[in-house]
Amino acid sequence: MPKRGQRKNSTQKSKPYKPSTAKQMVDTHNKVYGMRKGK
Repeated sequence: MPKRGQRKNSTQKSKPYKPSTAKQMVDTHNKVYGMRKGK
């Protein structure tokens, strides 16, 4: 599962935190989740 790896990388906090990027990831995640649920 690539998502699990992404989550692990984000928790490292090795790179500067970018809210815009985080929001983009959340939006994409919600989109994928919605498609999987069949919304």
